[in-house]
Amino acid sequence: MKISIEKFSGLAPRYSPELLNNEFAVVAENLSIKSGKIHPERKFHFSKPDRDYVPGQINDDQYNRIYSIDAERNLVVHGFFPDGSGEISDKISERSADMPHPEAPVLTQRESKVFSDILGDGEGTMYFQYGSKLTAGDDEGRRLLYAERILPPLTGWKDTGNGWSRDYSFRNKNITEWGLNGAGPVYEVNSCSYIMDNGRTLVFNGIEYTTLINSTPVTNHRGEEVGTARFYHRDIAVEKQATSPGIETWFDSILNGNDEEEGVTTGGRYSGTAVVYPAKDLRMFVEVNYIDITRNFYYVARFVDDSGAEGPPSELSELMERKPDERLNITVSFDASVAASYRMKKIRLYRSAGGTDGSDYFYLGEREITAGASSVVFQDDMPDSELSEPMPEYGNPPKLDGIAALTGGFMAGFEGKNIWFSEPYLPHVWPSKYNQSVQFDVIGIAVRSNYLYVMTKGQLYAFVGDAPEQMTPLTLRFDMPCISRTSIAYVSGSIVYAGTTGLVVISNEGPRIFSNAYFTTEQYKALGFENCLAAGEYDGKYFAVFEKETLLFDFVENTLTTLNQAGFELLEYRADDGSWPQKEFLNSPYGSVLVEQIFEQEPEEEKQAAPEETGPEELTARWHSKTYVFPRPVAFSTVRIRSYGEAEQNVILRLFAENVMVKELKIKPGKAVRLPLLRRERRWSFELETTCDLESFEIAESMAEL
Repeated sequence: MKISIEKFSGLAPRYSPELLNNEFAVVAENLSIKSGKIHPERKFHFSKPDRDYVPGQINDDQYNRIYSIDAERNLVVHGFFPDGSGEISDKISERSADMPHPEAPVLTQRESKVFSDILGDGEGTMYFQYGSKLTAGDDEGRRLLYAERILPPLTGWKDTGNGWSRDYSFRNKNITEWGLNGAGPVYEVNSCSYIMDNGRTLVFNGIEYTTLINSTPVTNHRGEEVGTARFYHRDIAVEKQATSPGIETWFDSILNGNDEEEGVTTGGRYSGTAVVYPAKDLRMFVEVNYIDITRNFYYVARFVDDSGAEGPPSELSELMERKPDERLNITVSFDASVAASYRMKKIRLYRSAGGTDGSDYFYLGEREITAGASSVVFQDDMPDSELSEPMPEYGNPPKLDGIAALTGGFMAGFEGKNIWFSEPYLPHVWPSKYNQSVQFDVIGIAVRSNYLYVMTKGQLYAFVGDAPEQMTPLTLRFDMPCISRTSIAYVSGSIVYAGTTGLVVISNEGPRIFSNAYFTTEQYKALGFENCLAAGEYDGKYFAVFEKETLLFDFVENTLTTLNQAGFELLEYRADDGSWPQKEFLNSPYGSVLVEQIFEQEPEEEKQAAPEETGPEELTARWHSKTYVFPRPVAFSTVRIRSYGEAEQNVILRLFAENVMVKELKIKPGKAVRLPLLRRERRWSFELETTCDLESFEIAESMAEL
């Protein structure tokens, strides 16, 4: 009788050892099967993070940001951030992804171009060039007496809606103040409407305006013409009333250059009756006609931190009106201590595009926050046509139980029955409008291509899309609850998780239970995947770590093998201990477990002395065959083990009869070896222990059979 194994395989515990196919084993420990050959594994180092870690999908990220969930379920970000001097630190730090917002913007000043250019600061000098008529017997003999008069303001400037108005005093003046020589009795001569409307000219801030005729262009603060302004005045009039009519007085007149024109000699004396009228005031009007219309705006402000992340907007400002020539000073206040603790460096201001509903906001500008400041001021005179950058989406991260990265540059997270999505390439922004929900509490999530699979306490869900606003739920009709979040892993293009009755793989063919090929339902439940410590992918295998051993499912070879406690080490990765994930972990946004192989190298000087001992330390593989049951008792006398190349190490062969080890031998692979005399038995099995690759195994009753 002869046993020949040309192709090795792994475990299939669901079958009785006597019913296994020839290539299967009852023990396949610390090895992998490659093309049907035994290959001893190297020692594994499983680094189990204390939380989910997802790299920030940010182009050219100089801070190397990684996002995770802390113990309070808050989204936090780790990275090499700027220190107090503004330089990028060489030490990792952690900060909250949640950001504060400033107070609502308020209007603190209006700056009108008409007001500043023409009316000055509101206290500008105004005077009139005017003439008073003195009666010399009849109306035809009236003469004009010209003078200039500075008018004191009675009120401040008032906005009339399309300009400004202000009252000035034009009250009683002594006649000597008009240039008279003071001869004879002195009377007060007051203004009256029919005299004041004749030949009066307004001079304001050195600019001369003729009543009701002149207009001047109105520009905004950008130098663009936005309308015209017209200047005029009116008396605040009452009916004229003569006082002491018929009283004549003599006085000299100085006619200010009008002597020859009026036929009067300078210094000549005129007699006439001074008709006294009641005192009057003047109202000055500046009327503006705009080309454009008056706009209404809302404003919001947002913080920006030292890494460039932008926080949520403030409360909406009050509706603010701006005329075409105006510039608004907008003040944004904030708590200086809060801004400092969150490392806020700038404030950005956004404005609605001239509407009253505030539905669309556009970037207006940003200001640096100086040390100790509690407010910043913006000046807004920008036309709507120059508002081109819409305000980015916003939303602080919600409380989350887990996160994962999707291929569209955005992240997904879950909490209870809720599924949240971040803004693409802005991992700190989670708009509530992207929120979706499922029927059952979520256990975990995993990503495959542009699919997000959601494992719950009930059925399996999936969402598909390339952007958060496009994520569409799919109906999978696969009611397999997940029993262990730590069992979820992304492996060679597929997702694996532990269900209630078996291990589930989600591939191109959809979800299916694959562990039925290896375990019965009872055997699977006995494994206790609820207590799985960690799971992940390495070299095409799905591994699940338990307290005393690790299961490895090879989806390429379709084999199941194990690692004993000597074959792996489980450590915990913590971001707050100053360490940092390895490259293998950073490039795998689908899982939470970093897997490494430990290569134990000899020192360089020892390598030179003993080159044959260099290289990574390999584990000792152990492969125990099925139980062979023969129709008659058999006594084996010869064995041959083949390996790749010329093996230097011996292979330990153990022979079992009736489940009892009867012999242990050390055999050098390659040649046939005679065995010592063995007893005859019907039930045999064999165990190989090796540190080298094995190609085949043969055992026979005679050398001729080999």
